[in-house]
Amino acid sequence: MIWVRVALVLNVLISSGCSLSYLAHVSWGQLSLMHERRNIQEAIDEGIFSKDEIEKLKLIQEVREFAIHDLHLSSPSSKSYQKVVPLSRDSVVYAVVVCPQDSLKPLTWTFPFSGEVSYLGFFNLEKAKNTQTEYEEDHYDVYVRGVSAYSTLGWFEDPIYSTMLRYAHDQLVNLVIHELMHETVYLKGKTDFNEGLATFVGNQGALLFLEKKFGKKSKYYQHALDDQADEALFSNFMKESSVALQKYYTQSLPREEKIKQRGGQFEKIKGRFQKLKPKLKLPGYRSFDRMTWNNAVFAGWGQYLSHLDVFEKVWIQNNRNLVQLVQYFKEQEEILSEQENPIEYLNQVFSAIRRTDLRLGGQIIFALDARLKD
Repeated sequence: MIWVRVALVLNVLISSGCSLSYLAHVSWGQLSLMHERRNIQEAIDEGIFSKDEIEKLKLIQEVREFAIHDLHLSSPSSKSYQKVVPLSRDSVVYAVVVCPQDSLKPLTWTFPFSGEVSYLGFFNLEKAKNTQTEYEEDHYDVYVRGVSAYSTLGWFEDPIYSTMLRYAHDQLVNLVIHELMHETVYLKGKTDFNEGLATFVGNQGALLFLEKKFGKKSKYYQHALDDQADEALFSNFMKESSVALQKYYTQSLPREEKIKQRGGQFEKIKGRFQKLKPKLKLPGYRSFDRMTWNNAVFAGWGQYLSHLDVFEKVWIQNNRNLVQLVQYFKEQEEILSEQENPIEYLNQVFSAIRRTDLRLGGQIIFALDARLKD
């Protein structure tokens, strides 16, 4: 069955215009990972994992059961996260985001099952870096990020990657729920919607699981609250920064002049970030200003951190009940898939929800398909 599915992916990708070398790379990379899957208990018995990693492997099994049976994510027949792949590299995949130097709208590529997406994935860092160099030579902004986990949307039995085990307990819980949400509702070609919904469900689902297993006073639950509070602040910062950059790029200056002077815009944004830093409770976001900023960085992060206030409106309308929220999106998936901009559609449908009703203006966490804290 794996060979059939890889062949199907390859045939459709050829018609999408991707290079044969890239097709061979991603097809072989996916197949290799599926071949390397191990029985979890056998891997534990062989001494591959540390005591902390074993604890997290068992935690993932509990989260999986909770997500499927309590939150009604994916389906009871799902076999995701029942096997493990030990990896020697830091990330399972490296995602490449590419933007024009005068726009926050990333380049997109079309794939058979996910539709149009705004990144390319590589199983080898060198290949990702080579692609970065090629686009930079053509005067594009590029951002390469490591990915600890990704979803194949139910086409394959997604395993636990050892790269996932580096995360704190609460973040790991969030990640698993995030990825299983992708197996539940996914709109082809709507990256911002898919990541926003999975992020919101991951946040809320993690709090429910942590409360049930450890209690609200536990260090895990409190860490999750602090993390999400920081993420809400950072989300607002990213949203305001993106608006400022978009406003700058749409002004009536020659393109070359806008590109030449944009450094001043990034300096202003860095000034705002310095004011944000003291408000952050955890170290996760404080190093954001250490990376080289460009349009691709803001576009890549924005896929996960934008529009969460819209999903919070839907949650409020569904009695702040996560199971009801998930069911709502299951029922509305076909209608939403027909919308050119499903997020704007939801925003209009739930426009009666007042901003003051929103808890944090959107609940945030990094969880990838592409985990941005890497």
